[in-house]
Amino acid sequence: MALAEKNPEALVVRSDEGAIRNLTINRPSSYNALSIACMEAIIAEFEALTEDRSISVVILSGAGKGFCAGHDLKEMRGNPEKDFYEKTFNTCTRMMLSIVNCPKPVIAKVHGVASAAGCQLVATCDLAVADENTRFSTPGSTSAFSARRQWSRSRVTSRGSTRWRCSLRGILSRRSGLTRWGS
Repeated sequence: MALAEKNPEALVVRSDEGAIRNLTINRPSSYNALSIACMEAIIAEFEALTEDRSISVVILSGAGKGFCAGHDLKEMRGNPEKDFYEKTFNTCTRMMLSIVNCPKPVIAKVHGVASAAGCQLVATCDLAVADENTRFSTPGSTSAFSARRQWSRSRVTSRGSTRWRCSLRGILSRRSGLTRWGS
């Protein structure tokens, strides 16, 4: 990914292959944990897609060994105030809604582990593709936020299912699309 080479500190790396937008959560040292800044970067990317007519589909992935470990517990434990937790959960809700409201199909490309809010992130996408070693988990936590209800809303699109399948069939059959995925 050329963008990662130019800016290895970016929280979300964007690259386009024709009409395919690849978004990669880029916090591999924390298994792509969702800090507030990371979630805000994801929101910005999905909001920008609303007006971009050159993109037909979005692929969301994670850098490194896993897709997403969920919320950044180190950040949350370092800020135990109620206001910070509320900001974290409100930002997470906005992030999930930015995916739900995206006018393009969103595919989660999952590897390694998708845990807690990372698993919810996968469930928010329209489609998930995972390798055979991927693990999904919603273990909860000993932190105060473990009682928060989990996000597991299905996305209903206004597109007809036939149009949707045809759109994905075109993407799936391309050499630059999903058929290239692997370890």
